[in-house]
Amino acid sequence: MILSVVLLLALQEPQVPDGFRIDKVAESTFPMFATFDELGRLYVTESSGGDLCIELRDQVRKCVVRRFEDKDGDGVYETSVVFAEGLTPSMGLAWRDGKLYVADPPALVTLEDLDGDGKADRRTVILSGFGHRDNGSLHGLTFGPDGLLYMTTGQPDGYVFKQKDGTLLKGISGALLRCKPDGSDPEVVARGFENLVEVVFLPGGDIVGTCNWYQKPAGGIRDALVHLVDGGLYPYVPDQGTRLPNTDVLIPPLALFPAVALSGLARYHGTAFPEALRGNLFSAQHNSRKVQRHVLARNGSTYTAESVDFVTSENPDFHPSDVLEAPDGSLIVVDTGAWYVQHCPTGKIRNSRAPGGIYRVRFTGPRPGGKRAEQARIPVGLSPELLVKWLPDPAASRALARIGKPEAAPALAALLKSGDAPQRLGAAEALATCGTPDSLEAIWEALAGDLDPILEHALIHAALGITKGKFLLKGIPYVYVDHQRPAPRVRKAQIIILDQSEPGLKPEQLLTELRSQDPDLRRTALKILQRHPDWATVAAQTAEPWLRKLALSDDERASLLGIVVAFQTDSRIQEFIAAAMKREGISTRVALMEAMTEMTLPSLPAAWKEGLGAALSDLHPEVRLQAVRTIATLRLKDFDDRLAELSERENETLPLRLEALRALVGRRPVLSTTSAQFLIGQLHPEHEATVRLAAAEALSRATLGEMQLRAALRMTHGNSLISPSIFLPQLSKAEPDRPDGALQMAAESIRLGWRPSKTELGAVFTRLPEDVRKLIEKSGEEQQARLAQFEPLLKGGDPARGREVFAGKKVACATCHSVGTQGGKVGPDLTKVGATRAGRDLLESIVFPSSTFAQGYEPYLVLTQDGNVLSGLIARQSADAVALRDASGAEVLLRRDRIREMKRAEKSVMPEGLERAMSADEFRDLLAFLQSLK
Repeated sequence: MILSVVLLLALQEPQVPDGFRIDKVAESTFPMFATFDELGRLYVTESSGGDLCIELRDQVRKCVVRRFEDKDGDGVYETSVVFAEGLTPSMGLAWRDGKLYVADPPALVTLEDLDGDGKADRRTVILSGFGHRDNGSLHGLTFGPDGLLYMTTGQPDGYVFKQKDGTLLKGISGALLRCKPDGSDPEVVARGFENLVEVVFLPGGDIVGTCNWYQKPAGGIRDALVHLVDGGLYPYVPDQGTRLPNTDVLIPPLALFPAVALSGLARYHGTAFPEALRGNLFSAQHNSRKVQRHVLARNGSTYTAESVDFVTSENPDFHPSDVLEAPDGSLIVVDTGAWYVQHCPTGKIRNSRAPGGIYRVRFTGPRPGGKRAEQARIPVGLSPELLVKWLPDPAASRALARIGKPEAAPALAALLKSGDAPQRLGAAEALATCGTPDSLEAIWEALAGDLDPILEHALIHAALGITKGKFLLKGIPYVYVDHQRPAPRVRKAQIIILDQSEPGLKPEQLLTELRSQDPDLRRTALKILQRHPDWATVAAQTAEPWLRKLALSDDERASLLGIVVAFQTDSRIQEFIAAAMKREGISTRVALMEAMTEMTLPSLPAAWKEGLGAALSDLHPEVRLQAVRTIATLRLKDFDDRLAELSERENETLPLRLEALRALVGRRPVLSTTSAQFLIGQLHPEHEATVRLAAAEALSRATLGEMQLRAALRMTHGNSLISPSIFLPQLSKAEPDRPDGALQMAAESIRLGWRPSKTELGAVFTRLPEDVRKLIEKSGEEQQARLAQFEPLLKGGDPARGREVFAGKKVACATCHSVGTQGGKVGPDLTKVGATRAGRDLLESIVFPSSTFAQGYEPYLVLTQDGNVLSGLIARQSADAVALRDASGAEVLLRRDRIREMKRAEKSVMPEGLERAMSADEFRDLLAFLQSLK
């Protein structure tokens, strides 16, 4: 037994590849990010261990910077002092010229130790205006090879800086920013991120960064390493704030990952590791409890990255937040410990509060020697003449970009023709600041050739920099000549530039592109059209041919929906839609009714309502069902009598009857006997999970009589998918003294394992028997014991059998969660969950689903102006409306001006008690399956 414990503890220590060793070299409480000074002393920001988001928002100053020293050179930091305290949560620091640059939101500050006592005694704010609403505030400080200070932000925190001319530079979307060492001249390098964390520089000046939420999770993939380019707008967050040039080019990632929560990033230069590792990148990955090594390979003007594990741990409390190269060539890994749970569903109930620490990775073989990896360089301080002689080196081009001298333009334009892809990328970046109108012909020629998205973006960005919002007829040929138009990619660039110039693109100039056979050009034209609500005539001309079709291709359908949603207020578009709703084409009518669910009109046009009414009587079940779904989503009252009639028809399809009742129950909560019996019947475990969930959602908002409530509660006994919690509002009105009453049935459910909170029960709590009240009051104490009871099931299961449990009817996980291409979209995608969640955290999320919420899947409660209470996840939202999605996957669209209050809910849409529906072996197999998803 003792040997087994020793082996288990050894396995939980961080592991490294053969030939390396890892040792804990300093104790540190909740360390986050680190940097070295020129003497090799290590500076580490330490968290207070509190709620990071709240501390940022409320400006709680409990964080510190600690300085560690290895005085005897043995690699262990035997002394430490608090260098600075009283900081807001600090997620970045860098050393330069005797100053420690530190993130102290809302400010960027420098700290100096003037008297040499090891403590900072001068604090200087050099730049202020960083938002601090969430966890995406200022972080990732690093000095670039151009001598500028680079930093990152996330959204919705953003930034607002006052510039020299008095104007404001502001943004909400996450960004890569840079400024001079004194904090002056801040500028946006790239933006559009949910959370860009840290960057490194490659030899020619290319920038690579760690980005969380590069995309919405798809197939379990979410985070990325990204190539950061000047003027880049990345895909996740719309550009919000100061208007900056937009190339409309999707910039692809270097590598994609599950929700690993990429954090610190380092490029290895030293000679202490084998030569094959020099120039590799190393990323700290908080959620997956590892540090990965990334080997970059050239791919045109950008790179691809092959990723392999370097430091791994089975310890659920090991969470790397930073990685950096030490002066001796070893690798320092910062383990932040187990304090951070905001936006990150690690276990809150077990709440280990592991403090973390500082680790060092060494190579144990003979010192390899040889050359260091080539350093990043941008030769600042040289004249344009010398830099032109240094071409075609991209480093020289990027140095010219910082100077912005037009005399370099001819050499840079020539390089677009003669250079390889990386050299052409550097030249394009430089032409954005050095180029002249004469450079545009070379840009068009380059765009017409073979190039990748990164280079395409850089060329368009260069042309935008040259035109500077001014229409240059000389530089943009063939604008008015329909019979002699340039290559599609050139024309795409030109309409993008014209749209951001004065006097700008004319709507009639876009018609040909909207009908182009080139899909990329057509999509770009459509995006431009959608940005101009006053171009309704062109929108109508484009949409009308599609609206007349009886059947649409996927591409036509997507384009049509984009137009009708964007121009929903235009009378011609409204008339076209009304006419199309009267035609025979099934797919077109269904598509238009789907589009209506995304529209935010104060009221639906009468002709559209007429079309919906006709669709309710259509012979095709698909048309009838979509009509009901549209009415339900938009909460239209005009059809209540028709919906009531449809819901009572026993020969009508089951989905349609459920949708009709879902739409009705908020306004007509007292159900007919037929409808109540129908809904209660759908709770039976023999029905598909989506049916049971939809019925439960409708019943939760209904007013049930005592007998109906008892019948519904009876269906919840042993029904793992439906919790008695949905009937709590009804239970407060139940008859208290009946031995077979609803309250007694609820009490029995609690005795069998249902554990609503005292707050959730409200007035019902005092009406429950004493033994049941005691169970509720002890539920917090029970949670730890319950997790301990199931923890042995984390080992020994069969993943293949677990997949069957996941997809089966008992717990119906696949109803809400997807694995690969199969499953529902209500809850988080679990395709790679085993790579990002420790087994104990997976266990907690099943047994106590309301203890933690994955980011983006937090439940909300909404009180409408007409008194209805709705709940669900935010499926999508805009400035005008919010779409809520309930546990069955159904959505309701709410205009913001009709919402009285919206707040986070404490109760997960995932039902509790799933573990009670499974045998121990089934639960063990399910856990094995989830842990295998890597």
